[in-house]
Amino acid sequence: MFAEERIGLAGKPIWVEKLRVEDPETGEPLGRLAARASKLGVDELAQIANIQRGEMSAVGRRPLEVNDHYNVAASMSASLRGPWNNVVHTTLPGIVSSYALYHHTHPEPDPNEADIRAEMDIRDAREDSWAQNVALVKAVAQAGLERRLR
Repeated sequence: MFAEERIGLAGKPIWVEKLRVEDPETGEPLGRLAARASKLGVDELAQIANIQRGEMSAVGRRPLEVNDHYNVAASMSASLRGPWNNVVHTTLPGIVSSYALYHHTHPEPDPNEADIRAEMDIRDAREDSWAQNVALVKAVAQAGLERRLR
């Protein structure tokens, strides 16, 4: 286990729990079991501790590491920055999001990545409902398993 500092509710840092599956210096899996755990997303399950503490929810924007948060905000369109910051300040981050689904189905970086993330985070916050959250969890799980089991 380890924790990474990420941006939580109200833009305040939180420590997000993770299972260590990669060597922190090389990025290589810590063995076959760790590689499989990473492919299946098991390393994310440690974030249940963050949910129990009220720092995260199951569904919500993916929390960025502190430096990444500021870099993403600086690289997105000015018209999205305000609404996205509003989402960051008023919603709990989550394990599952539309952006997580997008990332599973589009693993290659996109030059408009910051805007894509912002648009999805804003839409998720506006459309937040029990039915939407269940559908999103199902879609992310299905896409993640399909991608990871290839």
